[in-house]
Amino acid sequence: MIGAVAFLELVSVLQAFPDGPIASVEWLDGVLATHWVDYTPRSSSTTWVRAWSVGSVLGNETLVQARPVVRDANARFLEDLLRTPAPCTIGVFVAGTVRPGADPPSIPPGGLGRFPRFIGIRSESCLFEEHDASAEKTLRERLRAALPTFLSRSMVGATDRELVFYSFLAALHERGGLGQTYAQPEQIRAALRALDDRLGQPRHLNMMVSDGRTFAMIHRGGTLVAMVPPTADGGRRRRLTTQGVPIPVETRSILFFEPNSDAPSSPDAERVSEGVFSVDIHTPRQLVRDG
Repeated sequence: MIGAVAFLELVSVLQAFPDGPIASVEWLDGVLATHWVDYTPRSSSTTWVRAWSVGSVLGNETLVQARPVVRDANARFLEDLLRTPAPCTIGVFVAGTVRPGADPPSIPPGGLGRFPRFIGIRSESCLFEEHDASAEKTLRERLRAALPTFLSRSMVGATDRELVFYSFLAALHERGGLGQTYAQPEQIRAALRALDDRLGQPRHLNMMVSDGRTFAMIHRGGTLVAMVPPTADGGRRRRLTTQGVPIPVETRSILFFEPNSDAPSSPDAERVSEGVFSVDIHTPRQLVRDG
């Protein structure tokens, strides 16, 4: 937690050939325990409450499952994250101890935004980290006024996270990206940069979006790492063909975001530098940045 802003931990699962789980539950469980500060309880003297949501895009259909508040200690985030063998799955997670009189960690409706062929989520809960109520109200009104009617009518939760997601869609619509079968990666990156400008380039802005073919993210603040999960076949890689020449490629990748800038990292994790980038799901280890 930085200031009074509530942060979510984010994960994206990318696999060019989603013919099964990307990795074992045991391996992923250990990785999350390492990379996410709040993944496991730090105290047994208070109640440990979690919340999460996972989403993916299959064809024209967005699939989102939400667990706003999870009190059952036997419920497992990874079971939901790995349930759908999709090219790209985005997961969001928050947890903490609950004391008398305090609200539990939760993900409200619309937390993981969805719109035909797009899903997305921002880690940070508020428009202004400093909680300038007047400036926050003005920005909120300006963002809402900029939404086309067809987008504003689709909002369900009226939260700032959902508003930011729909503001990204509005920026993409202005660039012709919502009128195509699939938006071009450069259009998606441009929309994320435009969103950053509309938000005033805040100190912390971390947002993941996907249409099932392209994954994209704006990352500033916190820790973002990429990993290639081990495979059951000993790490063999599929071979794709480029102009008739077979080339080995890594077909799977996982990105983990932790709001803490000093979060621990596994030795085999690669830290991703800040900025805007996109990933073609068919080449999930290749991050593309402008310039």
